Amino acid sequence: MVILPLFLPALAPKEILSLKIPVKELRDNQKHSDIVSKMRIISLSLRMALILTAIVAPLSGWAQTVAVIGTKFASDFPVTFIADANPHLLLDVSGSKGTALIFMGTDCPIARRYVNEIGAIHRQYFPQGIRVVAVYSNAGTTLQGAIKQVGMGPMRGMPVLMDLNQSLADAVGATMTPEAVVLDKDFILRYRGRIDDGFAARGQDRTAGASRRDLREALTALVAGKPVTV
Repeated sequence: MVILPLFLPALAPKEILSLKIPVKELRDNQKHSDIVSKMRIISLSLRMALILTAIVAPLSGWAQTVAVIGTKFASDFPVTFIADANPHLLLDVSGSKGTALIFMGTDCPIARRYVNEIGAIHRQYFPQGIRVVAVYSNAGTTLQGAIKQVGMGPMRGMPVLMDLNQSLADAVGATMTPEAVVLDKDFILRYRGRIDDGFAARGQDRTAGASRRDLREALTALVAGKPVTV
């Protein structure tokens, strides 16, 4: 994100942007004093712009404000289908009752462990008006890897989005894999979080298996027209 051009025109008039000062003006004490003062203003303006750049630039990337539950997204948010690599709209992958975006990673061992559960959720809720969509946002993801994970296993039949610039992940606040984000039919954020509690801690299996299936609870509420309270 470039900040300098936004600030400099307002702070430094065109006639003083050049540092070439005619000798005859230097001999005129009053004019020389005015030019020196203006140059100091330019120097101060540059310093301010650089400081603002250092502060604002990170906010435009990973430190941006995370969407909260209840945030409404535009149905024409651009997305890219893995099938044709062409631009489409979020509306194109939405369900009549809602959409579950599952952020996946081909190299994530936990994500790989969840392919059976994600496939089962897809098969259960698709007839009820919920589209379960696999989204690949990790920079190292390859087209072949994503196709293999989705097209040749339990997740077969699910829409797949490539989000390698992380625009969709950043917009909805997804930060890890696997992570579920649920939007209702009006594209309002209703749930963001784990699929279930199958892991007691990151990478540590719960010995007794999952005791709470958060994503299923959220989708069941959505289908029934009830508030999502997970």
